[in-house]
Amino acid sequence: MTTRIVVQNVLSLLIIVLTLICIFTPDVLFLKQITSYTLYIMLGLLGVGLLSFVFNHQRLMMFSLLCCMALNLYLKESSNKQMRLAAVTANPSIRISHISLGNAENDYEAVIDYLLGIDADFLSFRN
Repeated sequence: MTTRIVVQNVLSLLIIVLTLICIFTPDVLFLKQITSYTLYIMLGLLGVGLLSFVFNHQRLMMFSLLCCMALNLYLKESSNKQMRLAAVTANPSIRISHISLGNAENDYEAVIDYLLGIDADFLSFRN
């Protein structure tokens, strides 16, 4: 084996171990402190994957991007599950009207009458 392959294998193994530590946190205090930086570890793995792509290290690229994907899915699933969306209401809370003045051509009186009759909170004009 060449030195390049050995280095790629060792780095790939470290990336996999780091990912598994972030997902399945053991009861060791030092490792629990590392898992608070899971987001930064994921972004670092993305950077390693992109640099590996640039320098044509295919094995390291695949392992780092796959571990980045695993951490991404883990963070998505472990996020705040109690977060709720806004309640759906029957009446609109804000009325916005977007008006293109280029379509008015010469009938300006009708456009002004229409604009005065609009029951909107915000008016947006475009030429």
